[in-house]
Amino acid sequence: MGQFDPALYDFIDYTQSHDSHENYEDIVEDKIFKFKYRQFADDRLTFERRNQRMIDRFLERAKDRDPVLEQSLNDLLTSDARDNSIAQLFNDSSKFRNVAEEETRPFREYMVSESVQQFKDYYESDDEENHFFEYLDNFTNRDKIRFMELFEDHTVDKLDNKNYIMIEKREYNPELSVFSNMVLDLVDFKDRVRPLSKDISQIEYASKYQKQNVQKMLGDREKFQQMLSEVHDDKFDRIETGEGEGYSSMEIPEPKSDAEVEAPQVEEEASEEKK
Repeated sequence: MGQFDPALYDFIDYTQSHDSHENYEDIVEDKIFKFKYRQFADDRLTFERRNQRMIDRFLERAKDRDPVLEQSLNDLLTSDARDNSIAQLFNDSSKFRNVAEEETRPFREYMVSESVQQFKDYYESDDEENHFFEYLDNFTNRDKIRFMELFEDHTVDKLDNKNYIMIEKREYNPELSVFSNMVLDLVDFKDRVRPLSKDISQIEYASKYQKQNVQKMLGDREKFQQMLSEVHDDKFDRIETGEGEGYSSMEIPEPKSDAEVEAPQVEEEASEEKK
């Protein structure tokens, strides 16, 4: 622990390692490095306490964030492919626009403000960093963009859900020649298979950055925890009821038929008569 403490390192321009220059430090790079490796610079309890405080405040702010940030990225990219195309430019130039750049501008502004706020939330109780907070609001645009590297959205699903999708192959036409079927396969790949593969890849890639609604996400978590509690309680109830009944390793005898039950009774009556 502590091996990544920024106080142990000097931050210099690696391109100037062999040239004479004045001693200087990049304070922004210093803070970025410190935040990225905070888990190793702080002890475990301190890291967990500060990190949980940062996440809780982020989720609280995310409840009131712009709904545009939670729009479907797949729909946004689909609109961009339609409106930012040469066909749209020649067909109707009034609707031609760079949808991806315009619609994602709120994303970039949100990332800038949140990255600075997350840094403040984590180091709020650190006296060493308190004097640095006043400089955060006066950063240049270039330094703010560099701080975007620290941004982490805790409403994004980070689970890598492995899955696959099979695209059915074109049916072979026995009435055509092998060469004709090969040509039709190439045409089918160009007009059907490749666009489908592109759409599937777009959906998969967009899901890695899709922001969720905080209220819905917390509600789903609460339902999941409730389900786990119910399963946990039900399991212990089953164990307690099973302990009262006991358990035996003896084999359960087969049920006897009516004839087998009456036979011993007849034998007992005959023995009594002999006596």
